[in-house]
Amino acid sequence: MLISHGGVGLFIEGEHILGIFNTDFAIDLVYLACAVALLAVGFGHDNARAMRLVLAVVGVVLGGLGLASLADDTVFGMLPTGLTVFDIIILLTAGGGALVSAVAPRTAAPLLSDGVAVIG
Repeated sequence: MLISHGGVGLFIEGEHILGIFNTDFAIDLVYLACAVALLAVGFGHDNARAMRLVLAVVGVVLGGLGLASLADDTVFGMLPTGLTVFDIIILLTAGGGALVSAVAPRTAAPLLSDGVAVIG
């Protein structure tokens, strides 16, 4: 979601995607940076601490941007087009989800073992 929103936003700068999602350059860069960080840690590291750190940082960035947009929909002039209700919902949901994932306890056993689901 982050990479598609950020990528599409770069090509239709200054308008809203489908009339409801912000496409200002600054928010597109934030989305793309978060997506690249998540992809890099997800595919490049087997370190749980690195994964949790990146999830926490992404959660703080997206959640903080969502909270700042509640005070001013242009985030104090950083986003001239202005964030919509849908943008704020996405920011708060994705940020909150990333933060919850960063602090959620890790499972003791993998969910899949040799392609077979491990339940119980």
